[in-house]
Amino acid sequence: MIAKLRKKFILVIMLCVMSTISIAIGSLFVINYINYKNNLNNFLERELHMNMGFPNDEKPDKEHREEGDFFSFMHMDDKPMHFLPSVFIMLDEDGLVADSKINYLELSDDDIKNLANTIASLKQSRGKVSSYNLDYITVKQDNLTYIVAADNSFEYGNIRNLFVLCLLSFILSFFVFFVISLILSAWILKPVEKAWQQQNRFVSDASHELRTPITVILANLNILASKKEELIKTRYQWIDNTKEEASRMKQLVDELLFLARSDDRQSKLVFSEINLSEVLLSRMLSFEALAFEKGIKLDYDIADNLKILGHEGNVKQLLSILLDNAMKYCGEKGSVCLKAYCVKEKTFVLIQNSGEPIDKEDLKHIFERFYRTDKSRARTEGGYGLGLAIAKTIVESMHGRISVFSDKENGTVFKLELG
Repeated sequence: MIAKLRKKFILVIMLCVMSTISIAIGSLFVINYINYKNNLNNFLERELHMNMGFPNDEKPDKEHREEGDFFSFMHMDDKPMHFLPSVFIMLDEDGLVADSKINYLELSDDDIKNLANTIASLKQSRGKVSSYNLDYITVKQDNLTYIVAADNSFEYGNIRNLFVLCLLSFILSFFVFFVISLILSAWILKPVEKAWQQQNRFVSDASHELRTPITVILANLNILASKKEELIKTRYQWIDNTKEEASRMKQLVDELLFLARSDDRQSKLVFSEINLSEVLLSRMLSFEALAFEKGIKLDYDIADNLKILGHEGNVKQLLSILLDNAMKYCGEKGSVCLKAYCVKEKTFVLIQNSGEPIDKEDLKHIFERFYRTDKSRARTEGGYGLGLAIAKTIVESMHGRISVFSDKENGTVFKLELG
């Protein structure tokens, strides 16, 4: 799916960018080509007009105009005209050369005669003589034929070079933006690809975790069904086992629902001011009995009257997850210490425990869903690897930050920064 999405992304970018570049380059070429044709036509018309004996500010009378000739649309102005090598030819009523005038063109008398005959045979008022590479314009008046032909090869060469340059620019732009699109698509779709991989792993892990208790429950029920004649009091082992697995499955489903609702971001929690000092103290008191039972040393240093903005139920769940995690992995006869204080309107909570430090590689993934540093131990402790993912989700919903540090000297420290 990611590969198809990337191809579509590249296609959309290329279509948008190359369409814009095509319009820009095409407009540049078309404008220059139109100017080129206009300059050529204006030059030919002016040369013809001047050599026929009309002043620049006059036009022939209506009786001198022929329908469709250039005088019907010629307009003289004071704009500077391009100079082109040209030749003026006047033919008499028999089609013979009566007069000619050459401007910077190397043409013999025979060339002029051949050129005039060629143009006369074309029977078009304007066009191009390929054999001489000359553009021409003609007009008939008083049984005379006037011809002006000009060498426009230099300007035509410029237009041709401009076309090649535009084409090369388009091709170069295509490859440049294609490479840029590849880089951008990889960069932009990287979070999408990561989310897609996490989702696939999440579904796979959730299915695996749910399969285990369901398998155990079904096995227990099969055992109970196979011993119908036995009394109920002899079956408590299978009933208790089924109840335990059902409770574990309910815990997993509840945690999955919490994460799903958090990802959906549609269920808005109502935040209010919370006395964090009181919540921390109540959480610590609730863990004292468990700490005494396991022989864990439990210390805390909580500043008075710490206030934060959040959802009280989620805050209690957050602290319970972190304290429960700290006690599970503090080691035999270990210690857990909680410290809470305020610095510049920011509230910090540190939860430290002894025990084996967490590897640096594991620290990178510790807040990922279903990630467990010791899967066999986590299974015996009843964890699914979702607790710390939920803790991070709660902290981020409060616009806070959670981080973890671990080494041999200080053990493992979870740090909360709350507003």
